[in-house]
Formats: sequence, structure tokens, C-alpha cells
Amino acid sequence: MHKTFNIWGRDFNLEVMFGNLEDKDAKPIQIAAWEEFNIEIVNSCLKDVEEYCLKHNADEIGTSKIDNIFKYVIPESIYIKNTKDNSHVVALLCAYKFDEDNGMAIIFKNGSLYKIGTQNIV
Repeated sequence: MHKTFNIWGRDFNLEVMFGNLEDKDAKPIQIAAWEEFNIEIVNSCLKDVEEYCLKHNADEIGTSKIDNIFKYVIPESIYIKNTKDNSHVVALLCAYKFDEDNGMAIIFKNGSLYKIGTQNIV
């Protein structure tokens, strides 16, 4: 399934993935996580994403302020994790200029920003 979202002021048509399942085969916990997910949560974490970029790649960025996050981070898909502990985990998976192999994952747990890191932390 694909869905269009406005993220940080730009529209993206993102694939929504329920693990390795088709959306019709999603587990109840994944459906609940998807229903809880709100794009405003993503939009509210822009400063956290900028801080992550500056913390991990300040030398490459060469400035202490990011004026256009899309120079470094491009949203690509949304991953809804099947969890065993009944938590709702949704990750925004992004291309990341400074780690093209692993990208970036912005993980939300139970409706709040949980962690930012490489995609392999999902």
C-alpha cells in the first residue's frame, strides 16, 4: 500500500509496509499501531532529526544549523513492526546522505519519538 504524506513541508508518496506481510495480512498489533500513527508526530520531530545529523556528521555538514533537511534525509517508506510486547512501533525509513547503505530510521513507539538511528535498529 502507498500513501501520500506531507512531511516537513514536502509531499511524499510512501510505501507502507507491515513487516513482510501484505496489509491485508497485518497482525492486530500492527493494525493498531497504524491506526494510532499520526503524521504530526513525524513533523514534530524535525529538530530531533536535525540534531541527529549534526551530532553524527557535523564535519561533513560544515555548519551548526541545517537550513534544508532534505539535503541529507529523504523519507522513503513507513514500516509497521510486529511486536511481541503489545507496543505500537512505527518507523519512518529514510535515505541518509551520510550512510547510504544503512539509511536512517526514525522510530515511534506508542505515539512518541523513541529513537533515531540506522535502519538496522528496527
